[in-house]
Amino acid sequence: MLFRLLIYVVLAVVLYRAAKSWFDRSRYDDRRRSMRSHEQVDDVMIQDPVCGAYFPQGKAVAWNGPDQTLFFCSTQCRDHYLKNKA
Repeated sequence: MLFRLLIYVVLAVVLYRAAKSWFDRSRYDDRRRSMRSHEQVDDVMIQDPVCGAYFPQGKAVAWNGPDQTLFFCSTQCRDHYLKNKA
């Protein structure tokens, strides 16, 4: 009788640890998957030289000068820069 009880206790401990290990691993995989998705950068944030706003470079209005390329958040900021530059 005591031997059978001991076998049940050992079996319960083994099943508990296996289940705990499986659930911890799935949480770890979810955490790694979410970290991986945050590491991907879609676009670079840049600052407008006129108004100081930050915006994605993919949505910028570009101006190619003789020695540099500037990025603006809007055509109004670009036009303001060109008017003040001239």
